[in-house]
Amino acid sequence: MFFSETEIFDSLPFAIIVHDLRRRILFFNKKAEELTGYKKDEVIGRDCHQVFKGGFCGQKCSFKEELILPSNFERLHYSLEFTNKRGEDLLLDMKVVPIYSSNELKGVVAVFEDLRSEIDFLKKYKDITNFYGIIGKNEKMLKLYQQIKNVAKISVPVLITGESGTGKELVAETIHKLSPRKDKPFVVVNCGAIPDTLIESELFGYEKGAFTGAIRSRKGRFELANKGTIFLDEIGDISSAMQVKLLRVIQTCTIEKLGGEGKPIRLDIRIISATNKNLKEEIKKGNFREDLFYRLSVIPIEIPPLRERRDDIPLLVEHYIKEFAQAFSLNTTKISKNALEILINYH
Repeated sequence: MFFSETEIFDSLPFAIIVHDLRRRILFFNKKAEELTGYKKDEVIGRDCHQVFKGGFCGQKCSFKEELILPSNFERLHYSLEFTNKRGEDLLLDMKVVPIYSSNELKGVVAVFEDLRSEIDFLKKYKDITNFYGIIGKNEKMLKLYQQIKNVAKISVPVLITGESGTGKELVAETIHKLSPRKDKPFVVVNCGAIPDTLIESELFGYEKGAFTGAIRSRKGRFELANKGTIFLDEIGDISSAMQVKLLRVIQTCTIEKLGGEGKPIRLDIRIISATNKNLKEEIKKGNFREDLFYRLSVIPIEIPPLRERRDDIPLLVEHYIKEFAQAFSLNTTKISKNALEILINYH
């Protein structure tokens, strides 16, 4: 399925405004329209300080003068109170990111969300301990649950990051379960476990006679996931050659089987990928394509490690004791206080 960049940005669950150094608004997505109450044709090309009376930025803008050229503009993150065109008072979470071209500042991207929905979610789910099989009620986990609910609604690529064992596949599966594709296939591919010589045929399939031993045609994982979701785990481990082919698949929404004589197969698939690597560092090292990274990470999700949510350890311990007791027909249902403290305090 093809998506234009405008369609992708308009489907995101957060608002985006882009303006140049003179504060002229260049981009304004649908969520920005919804939150501010202004339509695109009311704001595009206009000074944002003239559009949003009293200052949309909460007086924290680096572009307060007629023209300002900050040499070391950095990412900003703050919350502010904002009254929209309809007179509604909002509490916004604002992230402002600079746009550079050839080391020259060209403008900024402002990404913002209404914190009221997040606050309402946290209040509603403050006692939740199990979210579709994900165990935890730490505030970071509650925010993760909200992210999952938001991104599940839209079929844009998601990149899940987190250390080994944080539950990336479980998060991907939950996104699929909550999505409109929930009744379609969820296909998992461990990219790091498939040899380079086999990964292309595994992903895209092959026709009979494509190589020695190909005695019949076979569908690849992408074709098996058609209309559903494909989860590419350990995406940071694929080779440079495979990165080029995967990028083309994302751009064209088609695959070509080995031995398929150039006949493309059009697919409708949601791609969720995951890695425990820092892909931005891999890009700097020349190990991962920057264009592929941005195609895969339209919406990034980071899963917190257990050491950052130690208050969830008792919940996990209780969950696994019950699971193992049932599996091994044991009567044990509790753990000693001393043992639990050792687990919680482990580095």
